[in-house]
Order: sequence, then structure tokens, then C-alpha cells
Amino acid sequence: MKTFVQKMISDFELGPEATRIGVVVYSHRASLEISLDAFVDQESLQDAVAGIAYPGGYTLTGAAIDYTTTFAFSTRNGARDGVRKVAVILTDGVSYDDPAEPAQSMRKAAIITYAVGIGSNLDRDQLDVIAGVPDNLFVLDDFSMLDNLRTTLPTQVCDASTSEQILIRIVITSVRFDVSLLNGNSTAFRTLFAQINRAFIGFLPGVPGFTAPLVSLAPGPGDDSVVAMCLGSVPAFASNTVRTGLLNASAQLNNLTIDRALTSVVAARTSVIFVRLAVNATYTAEYQVRESAAYNALLAQLQYQVLSQFSPSTGSVDIVSLRVTQILPGSTAATTTVDVEVVATTSALSIVQGRLTNITAPGQILGGAPIITSQVALTAPLCSVQVDLVFVLDGTGSVGATNFERMKTFVQKMISDFELGPEATRIGVVVYSHRASLEISLDAYDDQESLQDAVAGIAYPGGYTLTGAAIDYTTTFAFSTRNGARDGVRKVAVILTDGVSYDDPAEPAQSMRKAAIITYAVGIGSNLDRDQLDVIAGVPDNLFVLDDFSMLDNLRTTLPTQVCDASTSEQILIRIVITSVRFDVSLLNGNSTAFRALFAQINRAFIGFLPGVPGFTAPLVSLAPGPGDDSVVAMCLGSVPAFASNTVRTGLLNASAQLNNLTIDRALTSVVAARTSVIFVRLAVNATYTAEYQVRESVAYNALLAQLQYQVLSQFSPSTGSVDIVSLRVTQILPGSTAATTTVDVEVVATTSALSIVQGRLTNITAPGQILGGAPIITSQVALTAPLCSVQVDLVFVLDGTGSVGATNFERMKTFVQKMISDFELGPEATRIGVVVYSHRASLEISLDAFEDQESLQDAVAGIAYPGGYTLTGAAIDYTTTFAFSTRNGARDGVRKVAVILTDGVSYDDPAEPAQSMRKAAIITYAVGIGRNLDRDQLDLISGSQHNLFVLDDFSMLEDLRNQLPKQVCEEVEQR
Repeated sequence: MKTFVQKMISDFELGPEATRIGVVVYSHRASLEISLDAFVDQESLQDAVAGIAYPGGYTLTGAAIDYTTTFAFSTRNGARDGVRKVAVILTDGVSYDDPAEPAQSMRKAAIITYAVGIGSNLDRDQLDVIAGVPDNLFVLDDFSMLDNLRTTLPTQVCDASTSEQILIRIVITSVRFDVSLLNGNSTAFRTLFAQINRAFIGFLPGVPGFTAPLVSLAPGPGDDSVVAMCLGSVPAFASNTVRTGLLNASAQLNNLTIDRALTSVVAARTSVIFVRLAVNATYTAEYQVRESAAYNALLAQLQYQVLSQFSPSTGSVDIVSLRVTQILPGSTAATTTVDVEVVATTSALSIVQGRLTNITAPGQILGGAPIITSQVALTAPLCSVQVDLVFVLDGTGSVGATNFERMKTFVQKMISDFELGPEATRIGVVVYSHRASLEISLDAYDDQESLQDAVAGIAYPGGYTLTGAAIDYTTTFAFSTRNGARDGVRKVAVILTDGVSYDDPAEPAQSMRKAAIITYAVGIGSNLDRDQLDVIAGVPDNLFVLDDFSMLDNLRTTLPTQVCDASTSEQILIRIVITSVRFDVSLLNGNSTAFRALFAQINRAFIGFLPGVPGFTAPLVSLAPGPGDDSVVAMCLGSVPAFASNTVRTGLLNASAQLNNLTIDRALTSVVAARTSVIFVRLAVNATYTAEYQVRESVAYNALLAQLQYQVLSQFSPSTGSVDIVSLRVTQILPGSTAATTTVDVEVVATTSALSIVQGRLTNITAPGQILGGAPIITSQVALTAPLCSVQVDLVFVLDGTGSVGATNFERMKTFVQKMISDFELGPEATRIGVVVYSHRASLEISLDAFEDQESLQDAVAGIAYPGGYTLTGAAIDYTTTFAFSTRNGARDGVRKVAVILTDGVSYDDPAEPAQSMRKAAIITYAVGIGRNLDRDQLDLISGSQHNLFVLDDFSMLEDLRNQLPKQVCEEVEQR
């Protein structure tokens, strides 16, 4: 079959304005192996076909046809508006599902269908309904005969693609309409389908190649008749003959009686109208099964009520077909979402759209249920949930530049599935190898095209693999509110990797889930560590393993829906107290053997726990000591489809004491809504800081981490029916203000209902003088906002505004400064920030004493004009030392002073003496060189030390610096 396809490829000219070819492979599940836009040359496409693996499995042809219609022929996978669409379906056996309705649905989408049956184990009825008309059916004795088909099928496909397409509407008066005719799998439909086919066979014997497969049936006036819509293919030379023949046909068309006055023949110029409905009907899992009674009942009612509003009129055609594309859980247990595609003639498009808007207005009854909300549009509905979504891309040497481009293409296509905006989805991108970089922050773009362009511009870094460090970086920086993450919005990380990480990702992944981030792991290739992938994903449902990077296209058809569903599903906190395991402090280390063993046991306990609830997952968030350390408290974050909320809650609360191989205390099981808040704790402890604290896997780091977590968590014993603390994670350990002290930042997630109780208890536990992590606490801050850098410092940004920078990059520098401002506490006793802009002359745009609140200062930065001109960096440094840092402009005596100097080029004057003079004035200097036109010697002299020098490839990398520089400035000022 692959060889047959490769040979077929050689018969077509490929290209954006020519033919596009895709490939779906199916058994009991379907996979888009090659999307329509994947290749534009024959050789590459043939090589890709050669590389397709044989899956095995049983036969679900109907499901494969549905999949092909929905995904393979979607514009997001390369299908083009206004271009003919053809599907060639090859099978060697009987399908376990009925392909009639899916095949009919495919033709409703204006896709020409060809069926190729091979071998002796065939169901001819199934093949007939797949093909639609006898001319489009080929039956071969065995696979060797595919070569014979190669001589006829390309010509037939080519002819069908170049022939004129016409819509033929006949109104059959000899058959009374029944709602069962709207179900392609019903006996009534199959009977009339066969009658219509027989009526057109030989109808115009002088016109070779004329076919008219049935597209749809609808109720005629008063349900006394049936409207049949057929899609005719007519050779151009016979167009008038066919039209005249059909319009003058007798009232007896073979064994069907028709109303001649209502026969219409029009050009098949059509458009699709997309309708999304939220109806007041309880969702049931049966809606996921195409052949279920519930699915077909809702489908038939909905179609009937819409189609009956469009009565046929003489000489014109408005609506062509209607198909329900999916039925999904609604936003609550009592609602269901239905997606519908209506094909209308282009000439009647506005009329049909207007009528659909009226029919589906809120309050109308459709499918037996009241409509709550409706969207009627000419573009397919996007996932419109509020979610902060970050892609974490492996950029290591083993990936290679070609596969890195494939990952970028995958992300670009994923972007097209989401509605972007401040109240919708935000998307960010992290790229990592041995270091991670925030390439695109969550708040960087609000439109798809700009975001896709930014993804296209991401450079391939190369390097070795530290996935754990990248996950930590993503949790801390990519999902920070300062980089665009929103409070109260679902957070999702999709982590793609092709190999084994040199650091252990278990603890970082667990820490990510403690921050209430849903994790998906995508492992690609053969050099994978399955254990590492398991702990990154958290639950099996969130893990995808692909043979190679070409299979990312297949993932594109499932992951957007899964992310969208996870973002709209109800989140619940599930607390179980495990009495069959005694608590040990090693359980607080995600990298420990004890943690991994219990993690796996809990996962096994929930797999299949509620088999009637598709999509239910409950990844472990945290472990804590139970009462007296005789048990373990496990906190899981459950995702539950809204329709199954009560089922899940009841099932969990009534679960037996034996949950798989775990024994639990049923009385202490709690299930509560996952409404949580974060409490930020900053501690200064009397413990000598050691460089080992910078290494996540070091003995010193994990010992301090475990002691601190244990002492806090043991103060919160589980009580019946309520949940207070959800998780605790140490975000960073830093040097203190003296050599004998260490600063520890902690984030505690608590249920919102218990927030004040938990905050009060944390304040008591961490009061100065208390012992925590084996060390006395010197000072503590417990707050509901992340701690800012609260040092006293006069900080001036010196921005290059020369002509080589350009207006766009000057705006990027201003955005960088605005974000830096958000990291510092401003005020007379805290930080003051000023801004100098320079080219051939310097200007103090904002003095140090101008603003004491972040918002006003950020607005002032936004208003700074781009000057242009040539570069005199030395003069600008002198100006900054003399004027910007003068007491008359707000500089304070006895307060540390820092200058951050950004430049993109070589200075026409020598900055060496001005920079030295600045340091003599006790001003700490940082130099940031951006781009390729740099003088490294000048940068070295400006910074004064390598530690204070940053060199960036381009202005887009300022985002990465944003995550390092505030911390470095704050630490350096504190330690001097």
C-alpha cells in the first residue's frame, strides 16, 4: 500500500497552488502520519511515506473516516478553502463500527470519497456507503492488484478534481420524511441511498464520468416529502447537457417520484458556517460513542429542527448539508456543548447565517433542550478557555536543527487552535539544553500571527540535557506573574524531550505540580528514559511517546483538545490518608526511591478507579506526614469533566479502605473544589550559606529542604471534611545579609477558604526565634504577594537610543525596563529608579525621585520617545554619573548605586575613562551588549568584571536577562 501511494504521488504536481497530499493510517485508532501541508516536493513526500510504521490492531473504518474529515482535512493541517477535496480509503476487511454515517458526514463536508476494497474478507454494503456511488468503488482480489489500480485511479481523481461540480436538489414525493433518514447507519437511510444511486445510474448515458453521490437528506414541506442534495461531477463539455437533462427530467426518476418544479441545479460554490451551542442538557458519556442511542437521538433531533427551517424554493438552493462535528461536556454538569458545521451556497450565505443566528438564539429549543449560548461564525471555533500555556522545547544537540524546526512548527500549529488574549489563552515558550531560556513570555503576544512569527524566529541552541533544571526554570520564571502569568487562571506546561536528562526531573516536576501547574510530557525517539517521562507527566493520561519527530503532526490532533478539556474541567483537591505506609522524611524528596515507589502506587490506585468517567485524572501534588508519622497524607489534583462531578465525588468519598494496594483512612478522605491561593514566605535563618545550596541534588540542599518542609507540614494535621494546606515548595535558597545567614523563599499553597488560618499559623511557626530546618529564624515575611527586592538602591537604566537600534528594539528595551521595575519595592526607604536615554547626546528622562509607585513609573517609561542619532556611550556614562546620580536628581547619600548600561554597537568615543570614573563614584556598573556589532573590549571596560557583563544575540533575548538581572542586582546590593 505504501508503494502504491508513493507511485500515486509521482502522478501529481505538488505545491501550494497545485496538489497537496496527506496520509492517515488506521486500525482501531487513526493517526495523521503526513499532513497536507507537510511536503511540497515528491521525493521528500515519498521518503516520508516509506518511513511510516505498520501499527497492527483491529478495524474501525468509521472512526478513521471521522478522524480524516475532522483532522486531516482541517485548514490547520493544510487543507485549503475553495480547493477540491478527495479521500481514497483502502481497506482489506469488515469494520467493527459502521462506516455509513461517517462516510455520509465526509460527503457533507464536500469531500469526494473513493473506496478501495482488497481481498476476499470484504463487506460490500460497507464499501458501497463509503464510496457513495458505484463509479467510486474499486474491488481488488489481492494487494498485488494495486499496481493495476495505479493506471486508472490517478486519472479518475484528476478528472474529478477538474470537472465542474454542481449541486443537484430533488424533492422526493414518493417517500414521506422520517427522522431516521438523518442517521446514515439506519435501514431507512440505506434504502433511500440505494434508490437514489439507482435513479442516477445511466440517467445520462451520453455523459461519461457523470456521478451524483448523495450528500444529505432533509425534511420536505410538511414532512410529506424528502429533500435530497447530491453533489454532481460533470465533465466541462457536458455541463449544459447535464443541467438541461436534470431540469427536464420526468417526475418518475427510476422508482422515485419527484416534484419537478422544485428540482434545482446550481454551481457548487459553497461556504461553511460554524455553530457552537451550549444547551441545557446533562452530558452523558454515551455522547462520546457515535453509534449510541443517546448520540443518535440528540443528533437526529438537532438536525431535524434546523433543516426543517429551510424549505426548498424554486430555482435556488440555500442550505446544502448540516453535520454535528462533536458533542462535548459543557461548563457545568447540566450543560452540553455541540459543534455543528452547516454548508451553504455562497450566494445564500448571509441569509443562512442570519436564519441560523435566529434559530439558535439563547432561549430557543433545539435538540429537545433550551439553548444557553450560541456562536454562529464563518471561522471554526477556537479553544477559548482562560489558560496560561507554556511549551518547554528540548534544544539539545541530540535533537538537531531539523527536528527543532519540526517542534517549532508543531507549536505554531498548536497556537492556531487557541483564542489568544488577556481574557483568553496566553502562550509562552521556553527552550532548554544545559540552560533554559524564556524565549517568549506569556504576555508577549495577543494575536496568533505575531506569536507564530516569534516562534519561527527562535534559534536552535544545542548543548546537553538538563530537563529538571528547565522545569524548575519554567515554574519559577515562565509562570511568574511578572512574565504574564495570571492569578486564578489554569496553568499548563507541555514539556517535549528526545532523550535522557543528566539531572533528575522528578523533584522539579513534583515542584511544578505543587504550583498547581498541569504537566504534559512528550517523549520523542528511541533514546528515552520512561521513568523520567512518567514523573514529568504525573499521570499516564498526560504522557505521549512518539517514535520520531514526524509524529508530532499526529499529536496535534489530540493535544489541543486535551489541553482545552483540562482547562475547562472542574479541578478538585483529593486528600487521602494512607495508613499502610509509615511517613519518612525521604518522601519529601521527589528524587528519592521512597517517593517514586509511593508515587507509582498512588497512580495505580487511581487508574481505572472510575472507568465510567473518561478524562478523570488525579496526579499526586504533595505528600505530608500524617498524625504521629504513622501514616502519609497524599494530596492529588483531580481533573473531572463537569458532567461527572457528583459521580467522582461520591465514588471517592465512598471508596473502600483498600484502594488497590493502599490502605486508607476513609474518615479522613476529603474532596473539595480546587480554589487555592499562594502564601509567600521569606525567611532569614541563622545558618551559614554554602555553595551546595545552589545544587538541587546536593546533600546539603535536600537536607535543609526536607527538614524545613517536615517541620511546617507536621503542624497541619488532616481533619475530617476539610483541607487547609495543599503543598509547600522551597523556591530558592540564597546567601543572607551576612556570612552566617541564609535566605529561604517558600511558597505555600492553601485552600482559599482556609487562607487566613494557614497564614496565621505560618506567621507563628516562622516567628523570629523559632527553629526551622535545624536553624533559628532571624526574620520572616509572610504575605499574599511575592516578595520584591526590598533593598535600598538607586538604580539607573542607561538606554541606547541610536539609529542602529531602531524604534522596534527601543520599545523592547523600554518593556524590559518596565518589567524590571516590577521586581523592586519602590519608595524613599527602598529602591529608586531613573532612566537616561542617549545617542550623540544624553537625556535624563526620569529622575530617581520622580516616582514612588510601580504603575506611574512604568507609564513614564512607556512615554519615552526614541531619539535616533549616533553613539557616544562614554559621554552618556559621564552624564549619568554627574547628573542622574546627583542628590539634586534624587540620589541618596549612603545608599548603594547601580547603573545598567544597554548598547547595541561600537561607541565613537572611548568609554574606558568614563566607566572607571563611574566606579570611582562607588556606582556598580552592569553592561548589556546586544547584537553582533559590538566591541567586546569596550563592554569589558564598561562592566568592570565578567560577572557584570551580559552579551545577547538580539533584543528578543532581553526577556531571558529579565529573569537573571533583578536577582543579581538585589543580591549584590545586599552583600556589599
